[in-house]
Amino acid sequence: MTTILRVNFSFQIKIILLFLFFLIFSNTNSFSASKLIVTELNNEVFVLDVYGKRFNLKNTYEIKTGDFLKTKNLPASFILKNKTKLCLSAHSSIKINALVLLKENYEITFQFRSGTLHLSIPINSTDRHNVKFFNYSIKNFKNDLFLSKENELELINYRNNLNLLFKDQENIKVVPLSYLKLSNDGNVINSGKVINSDDIKKKFLAGCMNITSKDKLKNNSRALQYGCITQNGKLVCGNRYK
Repeated sequence: MTTILRVNFSFQIKIILLFLFFLIFSNTNSFSASKLIVTELNNEVFVLDVYGKRFNLKNTYEIKTGDFLKTKNLPASFILKNKTKLCLSAHSSIKINALVLLKENYEITFQFRSGTLHLSIPINSTDRHNVKFFNYSIKNFKNDLFLSKENELELINYRNNLNLLFKDQENIKVVPLSYLKLSNDGNVINSGKVINSDDIKKKFLAGCMNITSKDKLKNNSRALQYGCITQNGKLVCGNRYK
């Protein structure tokens, strides 16, 4: 009888240990899956993580919530596992505000802090991408977006129909192939012209802006016309595609 009890107790211990092993393994996989790996890196990007560690970004590094990334004297670019591409000019910085795995898809929120940033999101991406910058935010966008904060806060929208939020309240429609200057109080100033993409390319590494070349603007089937629209109760005029 004693022998039988010992066998049963030993079997129960094995079952418990096996259960704990699978529980730990499952949690480890979930934690790992909630990060995005860098698959390609060009030039130096410096990282300050949420634990205060400082290091250079490397291929196979797993981007995580709280990472602060910046360039110094040279522009740089990197690509994530989900094919999202980030190009940073010299002296630029971003922060990963949030990185969440929702079922089988990621939701990643970038916070643009300084310099010049080009974000390229695959049009067929199943992930959700958001960006915050100086009281503004754009949620769930794809394709290409350009942000710059040097002398002025500028935004170039390529193929997106964007909803631009100011302090998560005002909803400003941003049409495709448009260039905007943004004020600190949420007003939108249209420059009245389409920016020459060659000027933008000079800020980045060679090849970083290929998908936003002049051809993308020239081959657009709509005509560039001067017109005015109402935004936030104000009349904004400039050249736009119609």
